[in-house]
Amino acid sequence: MKNLFTKTILAVVFSMAFITNASAVMIDGSVEIAGAFAPVGGTGLDSATGVDILGALVVGASGDFAAGGLGFGSAATVNDFNFSDPTPFELWVAAPFSFSLTGFSVDILTATMIEITGTGIVQGVGYDDTPGSWIMTGNTANNVTFSFSSSTAASPTAVSEPASLALMGLGFSSIGLLGFLRRKKVS
Repeated sequence: MKNLFTKTILAVVFSMAFITNASAVMIDGSVEIAGAFAPVGGTGLDSATGVDILGALVVGASGDFAAGGLGFGSAATVNDFNFSDPTPFELWVAAPFSFSLTGFSVDILTATMIEITGTGIVQGVGYDDTPGSWIMTGNTANNVTFSFSSSTAASPTAVSEPASLALMGLGFSSIGLLGFLRRKKVS
């Protein structure tokens, strides 16, 4: 019986040597995209029902966005959107990242100024989906600036670790085995 216990302990310790910790890699940083836009619907910007994006380029990036290759002049695609349609959609793509809009609000809409804020999910190759926020501001029909920044810190999100579960299983197994051996000695 002692030999079985020793083999079990050695097998558990050996298997734990090959178990690695797991963690989610969230995107941290910001990207700024600028381009031209035109109001859609209405008679001017103050009565617009949406915006058409006429062209866009990355004008700044930091953190994981910069590390992922985004920099001044990188190509970007920003999709047009309708203010009254809350359906989630992909707002922008600047490879290898994209941002899917999940909600927005038109905060300022005057004859000469627009400000829209929103939330969504940024995705990037090699990263986990990360909640984020964005803001679009513009002061004429020929000037718009989009700015995206991740709402999460650089610290990874903890994921259940197999090593912790293995240690817990070893503890429960040891308690059970000690109880079994104690009962056997009493008999």
